[in-house]
Amino acid sequence: MASPASVEVDVVVVGAGLSGLSAAYELTKRDPSLRVAVLEAKDRVGGRTLTTTLKAAGGEDVWDLGGQWVGRTQVHIMALLQELGLEVYSQYNKGKKYMKLGNNKIKTYVSDIPTLPIWALLDLHFFLKKIDHMSTKVPIEDPYKCQYAEEWDSVTVEDFKQEHCWTKAAMEAIDCAVLVMFGVDCSQISLLYFLAYNNAAGGIKALTESSEGAGQEFKVKGGTQQISQLLAEKVGKQNIYLNNPVMTVTQDDTQVLITTTTGDVFRCSRAIFTTMPQQTASVQFNPSLPLEKLELFKRMPAGCIVKFIITYQNTFWRDAGFSGEIVTCGRTKTGEDGPLGVVFDATSPNGNPALVGFVAAKQAVKWSCDEASKRKAAVLSGIAEFLGPQAEECLDYVEQNWGEEPYTLGGPVSPATTGCMAYFTAGLRQPFNRIHFGGTESATVWCGFMNGAVQAGTRTAIEVLYHLRPQAVATEELRQSAYCPASTWPQKKRKVKRHKILKWTLGFGVLTCLALVARRTYIKYID
Repeated sequence: MASPASVEVDVVVVGAGLSGLSAAYELTKRDPSLRVAVLEAKDRVGGRTLTTTLKAAGGEDVWDLGGQWVGRTQVHIMALLQELGLEVYSQYNKGKKYMKLGNNKIKTYVSDIPTLPIWALLDLHFFLKKIDHMSTKVPIEDPYKCQYAEEWDSVTVEDFKQEHCWTKAAMEAIDCAVLVMFGVDCSQISLLYFLAYNNAAGGIKALTESSEGAGQEFKVKGGTQQISQLLAEKVGKQNIYLNNPVMTVTQDDTQVLITTTTGDVFRCSRAIFTTMPQQTASVQFNPSLPLEKLELFKRMPAGCIVKFIITYQNTFWRDAGFSGEIVTCGRTKTGEDGPLGVVFDATSPNGNPALVGFVAAKQAVKWSCDEASKRKAAVLSGIAEFLGPQAEECLDYVEQNWGEEPYTLGGPVSPATTGCMAYFTAGLRQPFNRIHFGGTESATVWCGFMNGAVQAGTRTAIEVLYHLRPQAVATEELRQSAYCPASTWPQKKRKVKRHKILKWTLGFGVLTCLALVARRTYIKYID
């Protein structure tokens, strides 16, 4: 993978994460004669996926420190996994679950109904029902076409929560979900963006559960980074240029010239950027990027999240009848602010016991300032409050602070702040002359997830093929691209199921909450 001083190809893909490699793979699969180069700033492929080896009860095993969950409704990633011959296994969620919200008392529950006070359950139910209904009014292809777009983009999720929730426990449940999903708190996210994100997943139920058909239904045997590694092999490792951060991009009517910080020069007909918005904005473009892109990228900073894996000799929580799922606002039994957000079972498909958890947003910032040993001790003691002293007797412990990851600088996604959604579609998806833009943030199906990365990568490949190999593109495939007239966007109206019980699992699959049958006057946005 040594970089030559000068390379001339048909297409340059910037970013060797799941989106960039999906784009490169789609291009070379459809026309092997296409010359494709993939530039990656890091010393590895995989982007926001990262698989590591830890000590385990059976010796050693692998776990994911980045994205890890998939579901059967995520058709793009599931199809790719099948094509690559990779298998999945179910997320374990059987047994009692733990919760500590509101009054700071630890409670357990075994059904889909957590032990929140009845008014908090009703409060949360109506809030989530309202969010789902409002989401159906926000077209993910262009959220600003929603009739309430300007109003909803002027308020944060926090503003909306304060106006429509009245119990502390319900508010904290919402806070916990947002923290883990986005790596920021509710005050940093545009309500319109949140609704669009929710709609892209098919609703809160699909977005947050680990049950059948939801987004956190399965994990990938062997880890998710191998998806990118296998794609790199198919594209050709000789075409992957690691340790090559892009510095400048110059384009004219005939070509794109890309220069990296190593001094290497790549000349191509078309380029695809799949980097996170803030990273794309750090590149010097000539001519400059359109102002709508720059304004959007500035207002989509990456979240802040730390993910940890803890391995054990045995699944003592399962033996005691617990699922390993914990949701907490972070307060310890002494009332201090601890690091924990959510935790759940991470036992490998080989049966090696483990737990996984997240420290997000302000908690991540605060605890990242402490020494690693102190942070580890706080995490283990926090879990021990729920699962008992055995939680502190681990075999191995590792954490990944995505805010410190070079050329990523945060995660899990880059949510939009208020006042920028008018630029959302043009900013994220519209090509800039010969340059196309992907990445999971730009997806219209499961954006923010690995599925979104694959969908966006495939879309950018279709756009490039439209110019370079039009015979390789079917008309139907253009409907999801930048070359589809707005009037022909597929109009799919999602039906919101009216459940008597709404199971709501926090973040990546942790919190479940009650949906009680009740009538209430809808707010003005509900017809």
